[in-house]
Amino acid sequence: MKKVSILLLLMVLLSCGNNHTETVSDDYQSTQAGMAEAAPPMSDKASGGAENITTVTQEAEKKIIKTADIVFESKNLEDSTVKIKELVKKHKGYITTETSEGNEYQPSLSFFIRVPSQSFDLMIADLGKETAYFDRKSIERKDVTEEFIDVESRLKTKKELESRYLEILRQAKNMSDILEIEQKLSSIREEVEATEGRLKYLQNQVAMSSITLHIYKKMPYSTSQKESFFSQLGTAFVKGFYNLTDFFIGIIYIWPFIIIISLVFYFFIKRMRKRKQQK
Repeated sequence: MKKVSILLLLMVLLSCGNNHTETVSDDYQSTQAGMAEAAPPMSDKASGGAENITTVTQEAEKKIIKTADIVFESKNLEDSTVKIKELVKKHKGYITTETSEGNEYQPSLSFFIRVPSQSFDLMIADLGKETAYFDRKSIERKDVTEEFIDVESRLKTKKELESRYLEILRQAKNMSDILEIEQKLSSIREEVEATEGRLKYLQNQVAMSSITLHIYKKMPYSTSQKESFFSQLGTAFVKGFYNLTDFFIGIIYIWPFIIIISLVFYFFIKRMRKRKQQK
């Protein structure tokens, strides 16, 4: 009798375990179906909700990426460099790149500057005080408010989806369900990280404006730098000698062709003379 009771108890326990597993699997399948049904509305919201985005854009703070490209002449590059660095420090910015280029007649310096967005116009105004006029002054203000809102919305949706899958994973008992959920979570995590990266990039570009600054100095060309007549004559003689040397060296390089052409020309002349004698 005891053996029969033990067997009945084991059968009841096994039956309860099977029912629990099937219930989790059914919940996972129903959740997947729910997500599939919910997907089209989310897609429509992302692609067809232009009116909603426009409304939110008008109410939200504008997100503007500001960039400038400036070129002007400097009377003293060293003094200008010191002044530019002082202005950058004054406006709580920083210089990412400083490049020296040009030649002895027109040396120049290039700077790539990042300043807080609220100091962008003030920085350009202060740079204008360092020159009488700008050779080039190009300013661009790109409105990325809609993209900013769209990226934030997509990031929120992806994180909510990730949370739902994590909740399902905690309840799943079936190994095939667990593997499938983990695979989907990995894909969602990659999308979340990519979206977060795009959002951080936009935030950085909006918060810190970029200024590409190029300054140069025209060096005077004095008459003392010009060569005298005899100096130019000596230079011409030397260059002529080297050119003549190069000419003879070039002929030596092609001597086989010269011999072949000479032989062809010789036989041609000889043949022409022979024809004249026959006539």
